[in-house]
Amino acid sequence: MLATSLSHALWEIPTNAVNWPATTKPWLTATLVMDRGTPNCHLQTFEAHTATEFAAHLHLNGEPVHMLCGVPYLDAWDIRDLVSVHIGKIGGTAVVVVRDAEGCEFCPDAPGLSPSSVAELVLVAGLIQRQRPSQPIPLVSLALTVHYLAAQKATTSATVA
Repeated sequence: MLATSLSHALWEIPTNAVNWPATTKPWLTATLVMDRGTPNCHLQTFEAHTATEFAAHLHLNGEPVHMLCGVPYLDAWDIRDLVSVHIGKIGGTAVVVVRDAEGCEFCPDAPGLSPSSVAELVLVAGLIQRQRPSQPIPLVSLALTVHYLAAQKATTSATVA
């Protein structure tokens, strides 16, 4: 499987457009499965420094398998796993609302904006939370049981002496 990573936002790190790591811009990244079900299937990871750019890229490309958002907080980053990305409107302006793995909704481009004030929300991308199949409890082998009992006996006899 081929994995590629691309971002036009990375070139901004050495410039003053993003004062790394102190910045006012969010940092969003996603890993997508491209061309699923074909011999050309591959993973692609991309980064964006605006939520609208992030949503546009997700809308046009493959199926997301992981999404992450870093929002500047004081002198560090508040990193959150994302499960869905919506786009809506406030007046005539497009606004992106994301939901993290804990169920919190926020607007990465405008952290002070309440997501409930965004109208006409449309789902752009979402992760499918797949349930792991339940597996039986593994049986303890006879060799492991004998080893455990021998180690336990050696420990108790050493403490008695």
